[in-house]
Amino acid sequence: MMPLRHRLAGSIAAVATMGLLVAVMLPLRAHLAIAVVALVLAVPVVVAVVMGGSSSGVLAVALGFLVYDLLFIPPYGTLPVGRAENWVPLGVYVIVMLLTSRVVDRLWRAEAASRESEHDTARLFDLSELLVADRPLEELTDIVVRDVREAFGLSAVALLMPEPSPAAAGGAVRVVARSGRLLDEEELRLVLPAGGSPSSLRAVSRRSDGSDGEPLETVVLTIGDRPVGLLAIAGRPLGRRRRELLSAFANHIALAIERTMLRAQAVRVGILEEVDRQRRTLLGAVSHDLRTPLATIKASATALLDSSLPLGTEERAELTALIETQSDRLERVVANLLDLSRIQAGALVAEIEPLTLGELLAGSLEALGPTSSTVELRTAAFSSSTVSVDRVLVVEALVNVLENAVRYSPPRAKVVVSACPLRGRRRMRLVIADEGPGIRPEDRGRVFDLFEQGSGPGLQPSGGTGLGLSIARAFLEAQGGSISVDEQAVAGTRMVVELEEPPERPLLDESARGRP
Repeated sequence: MMPLRHRLAGSIAAVATMGLLVAVMLPLRAHLAIAVVALVLAVPVVVAVVMGGSSSGVLAVALGFLVYDLLFIPPYGTLPVGRAENWVPLGVYVIVMLLTSRVVDRLWRAEAASRESEHDTARLFDLSELLVADRPLEELTDIVVRDVREAFGLSAVALLMPEPSPAAAGGAVRVVARSGRLLDEEELRLVLPAGGSPSSLRAVSRRSDGSDGEPLETVVLTIGDRPVGLLAIAGRPLGRRRRELLSAFANHIALAIERTMLRAQAVRVGILEEVDRQRRTLLGAVSHDLRTPLATIKASATALLDSSLPLGTEERAELTALIETQSDRLERVVANLLDLSRIQAGALVAEIEPLTLGELLAGSLEALGPTSSTVELRTAAFSSSTVSVDRVLVVEALVNVLENAVRYSPPRAKVVVSACPLRGRRRMRLVIADEGPGIRPEDRGRVFDLFEQGSGPGLQPSGGTGLGLSIARAFLEAQGGSISVDEQAVAGTRMVVELEEPPERPLLDESARGRP
């Protein structure tokens, strides 16, 4: 049914067109054939049908009949048409115009239906494009209710979904997204399915004050026989076509929600699997790194306390040194675990201060302990160079890198530390080179990941936890530094550490010179 405003517009347009044509033809009616007048008066009928539908067309036919009879068929100004043959053009005019209005109305309706179908298809395609995108469930549900409300001209749309908690497995549902006005408690009570189980499409009316409110409908969103949600809509009644389109929308929405929920579940499962893998890896690595020094310390202490063993001065000193070495190793493992917890908790905050390169390397060798004797420093020319770093974090990072280099180096091999500034970048580069078997190219980026250790020809497992380099990278990046594996190394492994230099002090202008 054509809206009333369109029918009025069509009738007014028909009257206006009719008046204009009469004003043009009336002075010439003595020279116009009756058939020509009938053809001209068909124009207002077509205008009326196009703008206002068949009802406006019938009105235009009736008006055209009167104008045709009164003004253009003699005797003028009277309904009688004089000669009997004058009824023929009048009858033909009425029949042809009624048929014309009917045909034009059907064509107009077909075109309007085609435009509406094209619009609905475009809306469905747009919605499909939005739903295919990788979005979180909260964002997806907001898009769903907004697009449904806009596409169907509704006043309110709410999306209800089952409670995700196992305790709510009895079928309780909740509103997860809404658009437009809020549904009141009575409306929600009416649209909520009995027992919390989404049912089929049904229409209900609000009767809170004894009168009918806006029509309310619920549309179940199902995948197979399993419901995933429920759409509650309020607004104008939906016709058959709009209801079919809403069903298509519902199918797309259900698929999108199901896919998003499955993707989120897969992400959670992946996270849990990764956490479990890291837990097993950490447990295995830490148990080895803790058990070995503890067993050594226990055995050495037992031997020292056993008076029945004939231990000389050298043996006792060796056992004491072994206890000290293994205690340092145990301390490093515990320190790495504490550092890892700081990184994962987001509690890593760098306190930047200017320090010389010599201070940092001296502190690192001191913390490294007895194994520092295998480290050779070639940084004398740059020992006084200043860098802006956090002392504790840089020392910990360098100790981890140096300890890693010593661990993988052959006995009595040297670990060489050299330094040079980077031109134009205000950064200092440290290169820590060992004589070990090196790291395979495909593993050079992976060695900085948690629990990962390098591999290469002749490289044997070190028994470490795989935390040292990942912690070093986190500590260095927290203060603008970096660490990487030198890909140009021919033999062994060359770790490249870059540290920020202090910013240049701005030059004093002439007006500031000489001031205290």
